[in-house]
Amino acid sequence: MKKSPHEVLNRELRAISGRIDCATHAVDTLEEQLCIGTWWKRDDAEYAKMLDYIDNRKFVRVVEDLQGLVVSRLMELDKMNLAGSGT
Repeated sequence: MKKSPHEVLNRELRAISGRIDCATHAVDTLEEQLCIGTWWKRDDAEYAKMLDYIDNRKFVRVVEDLQGLVVSRLMELDKMNLAGSGT
């Protein structure tokens, strides 16, 4: 017997709701274990500080990746004895 689209949607919504409840419980448990009593707000100094840290960390990762590519290329050129040729 084929289920109606309404029944299929209701079943999917129940499954999603169950996953949300499970994730919410996991977050609540973690917050309790880490003794997190209050959530940051956008105007909190710690929130702004963490955003700056995240942005800086992204930049540092990009620079580190670029550095790795440059070193790799220099090693390839060195193997071909072209490291000082500017190519």
